[in-house]
Amino acid sequence: MTKKIKCELYLKNISSLATCANPGGRPKSGDDLLDAREIKDGAVLISGGKILKTGATQEIERYIAEAGIEVEKRLCLHGKTVTPGFVDPHTHIVFSGSRENEFAMRVEGKTYLEILESGGGILNTLKSLRNISEDDLFAESKKRVERSFMHGTTSMEIKSGYGLDFDAEIKTLKVCERLSREPLCTIAATYMGAHAIPPEYKNDRNGYIKLMIDKVIPYVAEHKLAKFNDVFVEAGVFTAEEGRLILEAGKKHGLVPKVHADEITCCGGAELAAEIGAVSADHLLMASERGLEMMKEKGVVAVALPGTLYSLLCGTYLDFKKLMKIGVAVALATDANPGSNMCLNMQTAINQAVCLMKAPPAAALNMATINAAHAIGLAGERGSIEEGKYADLVVLEGPSYNYAAYSYGMNLAEYVVKNGVLYSVTSALSRE
Repeated sequence: MTKKIKCELYLKNISSLATCANPGGRPKSGDDLLDAREIKDGAVLISGGKILKTGATQEIERYIAEAGIEVEKRLCLHGKTVTPGFVDPHTHIVFSGSRENEFAMRVEGKTYLEILESGGGILNTLKSLRNISEDDLFAESKKRVERSFMHGTTSMEIKSGYGLDFDAEIKTLKVCERLSREPLCTIAATYMGAHAIPPEYKNDRNGYIKLMIDKVIPYVAEHKLAKFNDVFVEAGVFTAEEGRLILEAGKKHGLVPKVHADEITCCGGAELAAEIGAVSADHLLMASERGLEMMKEKGVVAVALPGTLYSLLCGTYLDFKKLMKIGVAVALATDANPGSNMCLNMQTAINQAVCLMKAPPAAALNMATINAAHAIGLAGERGSIEEGKYADLVVLEGPSYNYAAYSYGMNLAEYVVKNGVLYSVTSALSRE
């Protein structure tokens, strides 16, 4: 006797099911980036935490009947949109304190580098992070992960880089590891000791680089505290040559390279990312055209962070049409951090990609899901609604995925599904 298939969740009559399917298995670029692989009146059947089948509701109803499938919970989603759970491939959310005063300084005309040189910026957060206990840091950071999840983010990358000494960096990565054991969000950790030169090494930058290469990176790799190794290649921070040394050291220990590249000045970050085989290069506002072309040739994902430029009061943004013309694959992230973009909401990032970068809504959605998953090595199991992948989904208010970019300044997520478990975001108003 054939054993019946049991499905814990069946989403049906979805007005707009944007699967962001990626049958080619590579990050989307060109015309593929403009196609959200939408199914009208769609349905998703979930079993064992994974997607069993997708298609039009009529097709899935017939499949359920013919296969004799037992469904535990049905949810009719007429008038709603379902997308993959958002993937945020660039965050710095393990920190302590806040820096709203620096935001006010920027409004008054101070630049990011001027704030950094005056002891603000990363070095401001450094003091708070070094002084906080691991348990308290975990509690603060967990709240941010939960808030991101409430807005539809089901996977994210988290970087270290606010401790900048051995103990504080390891503390940060241990918090990331603890967060990865929580049920709401898949976490990919990145070691980023090369975020800035700490004050005690102000006159000995080679000594700090040696500390990272000889002590921190080997420890991080041995204890499996991070998957990636990132360097901030920027004027006044690390040169491309220094970045290469640090990233090559990480590669020797199995850490995959990433690059904060050419955010404020053009200094060879994009070229370095291509030459060293980075999985992604992020920021890129000032990247050279040749650097972007090299990234395309080597399959490096360009991660756009329009929210950071918005928060830094910039008047220019990455040009989506230019990126499309070059053919580089583009992903989208919040860059959530205490100094230059205190935003945990990928819905906001999608709106910013559309309004500031001029990316079509379908492209912005692909950038925030499947391409973002490629940027942190998760595309084989997450980032799109395809059979066999983990069931990470978000149910959004609105009859089409265009609505997610069009309606901003509020949380459109009504339900979030993580590994097949349904979480309700909305609740009835109550008086006290």
